[in-house]
Amino acid sequence: YRLVNDISSAGACLTIEASNVTFDGNGKQITYANSVSGRGVFVGISGASPQILNNVSVKNLKIVEGAVAGIGGIYFFNTNRSSLVNSSVRILSSGSFDPTHPAVGIVGSSSFLTSSVFVDLINNSIWANNVPAISVDGFVSNSLIKGNNISTTGTNAYGVYFFVSAGTAYPHSNIIIGNNISTSGTGAYGIFIERGDFENVSENNVTTSGADSVRVETTNNLFVNNWFRTTQFNADSISFNSNVDKNGIRDSYLGSLTGSSVKFVSGSNGIVNLTNVTLDSPNPKFEFISGSTLRRNTHWYVDAQANLTNGTAVQGVNVSARDRNSNLKFWNITKADGKIDRQVLLAY
Repeated sequence: YRLVNDISSAGACLTIEASNVTFDGNGKQITYANSVSGRGVFVGISGASPQILNNVSVKNLKIVEGAVAGIGGIYFFNTNRSSLVNSSVRILSSGSFDPTHPAVGIVGSSSFLTSSVFVDLINNSIWANNVPAISVDGFVSNSLIKGNNISTTGTNAYGVYFFVSAGTAYPHSNIIIGNNISTSGTGAYGIFIERGDFENVSENNVTTSGADSVRVETTNNLFVNNWFRTTQFNADSISFNSNVDKNGIRDSYLGSLTGSSVKFVSGSNGIVNLTNVTLDSPNPKFEFISGSTLRRNTHWYVDAQANLTNGTAVQGVNVSARDRNSNLKFWNITKADGKIDRQVLLAY
């Protein structure tokens, strides 16, 4: 299907209830909620016994909210192997905050039997006011959020939000990579993982001016090669709350203009590992609030190379390191290029 003209509706605009559909917006615009509330695009089949849709692609489409506060730009509900690509979504909502009415939503129902799997959001431009730009709600897994430009204004208008609105099934094993995220509202985290685990967050640039850049309240998430910074007074680059065991941060920059690089909120517990992380903040780099029992491990890389005085690499050299108590921490033999395998050492 290919859109050939802009279309506009009083409330809801477009519903896709069939599998194996490609909807090419052809650069045209859908404007919804001009006089009554509604959703721009709904992909899925709702009802008491939800069904699963497969292979629905929406691309090259502009979605704009009209004069009335709608209930979301585009919504993928219980859909598998579907996508939104090369599109733009703009939400002007003046309504109150509701995370179930985001600019873009991926939703899996409360049952593990009806879920959203492999739903990809790639190379989109998303702007939202007073609502999250992207919400991942319920049992959603193996989805890819990649290369999007995300901007929000308004209270609690999160950039990317993982949560559960109903039931006990929660997001897991999704990938958030290569996005530019900017938020300016009070309490508007750039990324907020409230529910869900095993989320992989890599190569993102997140800047906030009204809240912490990233907030984490779950276990087993990995953050690699990210740039997180906040300019909000006393806000932090990343904060951890509740059980956050086995979270890891690697090869990243964590900056705060007036707060801390990493904050462990009262009630936080578990182990968080940091490896090769740059901490840039005037206050304590790590801030533990009274009541936190969390343990933080900081690691650094060790690279070594053996050369002769003429610069020739030497193979077979034993390189080892001991701690201040003379305990052996590693030993490694140099290879043909004179280098050892990179080692990761616990500093403190």
